[in-house]
Amino acid sequence: MPNLMKLLFGGYGSGNWEYLAQHGGTQFLKRKPAQRPFWLPLLYIAMMGIGFWYRGMGLPWFMKYLVQAAVVGLAACFLLITGDFNRLPLIGEYHIIFLIPFVMMAAWSMLVWSLDFQQLNYMSRGCSTILYHMISLTSMCAAVYLFGGKAIDYTFYGMCIANVCILVFDSLRPYGLSEFITGFIAFAKSGGVDTNAPIKALEVHDLTFGFGLMVLYYALFEKGWRRVVHLTLAAGFFYLGLKRIALIGMLGVLLMHLFITRLKPKGQNFVLHSISIFAIAICLFYVFFIWSGLFSWTVDTLGIDTMGREGLYEAFTDLYSFSPTFRGYGIGWVTRYISIMNAAGIGVFGTHDFGGMHNDLVTMYIELGFWGFSFWIWLSWQGKVVWCQKQYGTETAFLLLYCTIYAFVTYATDNTAFYCYMNTIFMLLPIGHAMKQLDRNEVIYNHAISQNKPTEPPAKK
Repeated sequence: MPNLMKLLFGGYGSGNWEYLAQHGGTQFLKRKPAQRPFWLPLLYIAMMGIGFWYRGMGLPWFMKYLVQAAVVGLAACFLLITGDFNRLPLIGEYHIIFLIPFVMMAAWSMLVWSLDFQQLNYMSRGCSTILYHMISLTSMCAAVYLFGGKAIDYTFYGMCIANVCILVFDSLRPYGLSEFITGFIAFAKSGGVDTNAPIKALEVHDLTFGFGLMVLYYALFEKGWRRVVHLTLAAGFFYLGLKRIALIGMLGVLLMHLFITRLKPKGQNFVLHSISIFAIAICLFYVFFIWSGLFSWTVDTLGIDTMGREGLYEAFTDLYSFSPTFRGYGIGWVTRYISIMNAAGIGVFGTHDFGGMHNDLVTMYIELGFWGFSFWIWLSWQGKVVWCQKQYGTETAFLLLYCTIYAFVTYATDNTAFYCYMNTIFMLLPIGHAMKQLDRNEVIYNHAISQNKPTEPPAKK
């Protein structure tokens, strides 16, 4: 039995609990993380592949959250059996800080719901929206607990498996290889404008936004030969499912990277501590631009095809105001209102089955109000980024800032603020990269000790 437990749950097993009882928590946390069994990464990759491709398997929509909850359960079982607490303090701090925006949304929404005597169906939509993303955050923290920085690569492999299945079963099998090649050539020549059915099958899935984040990570932060392999795969899958707004977001990140990496440390600190002021101003102006009718006037004048967004934005104009006194309707209100109006077939809602407003900046303004919206932006652009810099270093703070820039650009024309796939990767990358750096520093330190070379011990954070 001991040998079986050692095979299934790693080299240390329950001996960690005995060590904890003998030496106490302080000495215990100085031990190396317990060895992970060989089957654990394979199981995780398979689970994430299922979670990312549940639709193609005919599984219900909530399967992706069940898979994520199963990852949390897997980490809890490993913790209870092995007694490995090594990574928990660092991950726990990250989990709490990234939980704050969701707690803020819930608290503010409950206050608004109480003042407005809101209907139960609106309240349940808002609570479920927050709950789902708390599950995603917890699952990614659990993955980093299990695998450290390798959780990024393992999650990426699950994404690749899911995308290959989408390519084979949603595009190649129903339409054939020749039609796919014809469509791909036309797609490449037209810069993503000309698409036929097999290419369209790849373009509509939401995993592409997650691949965009992976492209940025592997291009700017990964090192070694793996960078070439991972970047090639990520860029290839991103291109096949091309999202134009995501491409603009990536361009914005690259421009920020070129700018901020040429600054001295004092200049970089100034940018990290002051960028939220510009972000709040830009986002509020964007909301005003749409609410005032300037957006409609601009697209009509220039003859821009917004694919129905203009009419959808105008349908909400009378439901909110651009004013510091506007308090919002609570999280989840917009999507619930759209679903009710779609069912009734009223006005623009009778022309198309809209899944959301296709503008999460305006959506969050309507739901959180003027001050709640501003606080959410401050948390996203400065609160979490500056904290990340203090805890994990400037490089990890840059990564979080780049993810934030990419995400907010997509918010401008899409419903990505609460997309499961993109937010899962968003929550994973900063803590995964911070843990990868910590593990790398410990390896360097241990190697120096083995060579009898004096060096500074690795920092805790």
